[in-house]
Amino acid sequence: MREDICFLLQISTVLKKKLVIELDGTFHDYQKEYDAQRDRIMGEMGINVLRLKNEELNDIEQVLERGRGVRCQS
Repeated sequence: MREDICFLLQISTVLKKKLVIELDGTFHDYQKEYDAQRDRIMGEMGINVLRLKNEELNDIEQVLERGRGVRCQS
C-alpha cells in the first residue's frame, strides 16, 4: 500500500474514533513539554491520546487493558 494512502487511512480512523495511540521511545524523554502540549491540543479537539512506552508492547495484555480504559467515540 502506498505510504500516503496508509497515512490517510490512519487519519480517517483517528477522526472516526477520536483516538491517537502514541508509541513513545526514548526520544520522547527529551520532549515531554512538546508531547504534553500536543496532548492538550488534541484533548481540546475531543481526541483522546493513549501514550505507550515501547517497552510496554512486551506485555500486550496490559496494553489491551489500558486501551479498554480509553473512551472513544464511534
